[in-house]
Amino acid sequence: MAIEAYDNLILYVVLKENLTLDESLKQKIKDKMRQELGPYFIPDYIIQVSDIPLTLNFKKLEVPVKKILMGWDINKAVRIDSISNPDALYTLMELSKPVIEEIKRKRT
Repeated sequence: MAIEAYDNLILYVVLKENLTLDESLKQKIKDKMRQELGPYFIPDYIIQVSDIPLTLNFKKLEVPVKKILMGWDINKAVRIDSISNPDALYTLMELSKPVIEEIKRKRT
């Protein structure tokens, strides 16, 4: 799942159990995206998550996640009872905090 926040593209990935998101794998992902999609789609940040938050209809929560990353209150961005895996949303938000803080620091 890819989200644009503060003019930065953040890619959330769920990896197979035997893989670890290290710098080598991040570079492979970026190279493959450049080759397949073009330079506009290369993520600025790649974050490994255990699960992607989904609605009860199995749609990714891209817009609500973007709103939350941009500072919206979580309860205004999404109805928690409409998420099939709310723990995935909370985990994603927690893992995103350092990245968002870094992005904000770079902007000032």
